[in-house]
Amino acid sequence: MKRIIIIFTAFAIPLCCMAQNRLTREYTYDASGNRTACAVINLPSPMSPPDTTDTDTELLTPPPPLQTAEYFVETIAQTEIKIYPNPTTEKITLEFVGDVRVENFRPLQLFSLSGQLLQEHPVHSPTTTVSLAGLSKGVYILKVSVNGITEEWRVIKN
Repeated sequence: MKRIIIIFTAFAIPLCCMAQNRLTREYTYDASGNRTACAVINLPSPMSPPDTTDTDTELLTPPPPLQTAEYFVETIAQTEIKIYPNPTTEKITLEFVGDVRVENFRPLQLFSLSGQLLQEHPVHSPTTTVSLAGLSKGVYILKVSVNGITEEWRVIKN
């Protein structure tokens, strides 16, 4: 009997809490899957008469994008790395600025989202290009290793 009461209480409390929340949120997303807007909708109480005005919806401003430029910039072991363009249709370019010593770089690795290694590219110069020509549209993971420090980026091929 105690077990039934505990199970009932475990399910009843969250249901009661959710029943009190009359706010519903609707999100809109851009083509890359980034959230662009959030609309908060106040639902009327089931006991109150319907409201005919359209003042229940408040549009919230989306957060500013993390990067406003057409490239991503990251610093690894005193080396600034620019990756562009992302999303891309054919190739991705990496520019290394700062303490650039080619012998400190491991080969660039491109993985599928399932973790399969698709390509490896050695770094021979401060500007390296990775071709995505033979790959289908989708999201890939690019790994860059400098002085034993590894960073990963999502690369989108359109």
